Amino acid sequence: TFVSDRIRTSILRGELTPGERLRQDRLAEELGVSKIPVREALQRLVAEGLTVFESNRGFSVRSLTAAEAAEIYGLRAALEPLLLRRAIPRLSIVDLARAELALQDGSAPLAEANWAFHGALYRPAGWERGLSMVAGLHVAVAPYLVLYPTRLQAGERSDAQHRALLECCREGRTEDAVAVLAEHLDMASGALVAFLTEEGAGKDGGGADARSHGRLRRVSVALRSLPWRHRERAPMESPAVTREKKAAALASVVAAVLLTAFKLVVGLQTNSLGILSEAAHSALDLGAAI
Repeated sequence: TFVSDRIRTSILRGELTPGERLRQDRLAEELGVSKIPVREALQRLVAEGLTVFESNRGFSVRSLTAAEAAEIYGLRAALEPLLLRRAIPRLSIVDLARAELALQDGSAPLAEANWAFHGALYRPAGWERGLSMVAGLHVAVAPYLVLYPTRLQAGERSDAQHRALLECCREGRTEDAVAVLAEHLDMASGALVAFLTEEGAGKDGGGADARSHGRLRRVSVALRSLPWRHRERAPMESPAVTREKKAAALASVVAAVLLTAFKLVVGLQTNSLGILSEAAHSALDLGAAI
């Protein structure tokens, strides 16, 4: 729904930070709705793992301890290489194009783009339970991803690892891809665990939590100045605008498919007709889906 989408986006973009209380009256006023749809949206986000509800505190954005972050990344390090190994031989041009497109999409929240990239590479494994488990682990750390390019100073390195991983997958170098993924997860885990350990150091009652929340709020305020942040309520779109957006989305995906096909042709220097034929059929299939 509109309300849950807006609150989810605010969490993923760092406008609502881990541990922050979510006041239903304030959210209702900002979104121009009553408190009923806000309450329903917050309950839906509890099910997604982005918010929590406490009887004496109400709703708040889910936060993590350093130990919880270490556990999450330990599970990711165990599961994601399994999915990647199984997926690489099954990756299609469309899968690779979707991963490429996720890296190029600067308009989506970082957490959404990150999962779009990883999900595109893991989904061909065909292990739906494993994919669902990994998706849940990604959601658990999603509110912290906005810290990587700022507070954790790991944005450029993470981007480089994503591109290296995609290149390995495109060339079918499974062991190299798994090695890059392991380095990527280790870096992300170390950065987040160190941050949460620092924020929780010297905890005395609620003092550390208050200091942590204050620092996260300062990061959030700084992030709001970025050009892709919009807190205004989005106007309802006409059917014509919706069709234009779908056409733009189709053009982006088709371009990514053809770019991936071209890279494969240049890289492999073989079977160019077959690759380009697959790209054309994939583009038609995507057009029908969109």
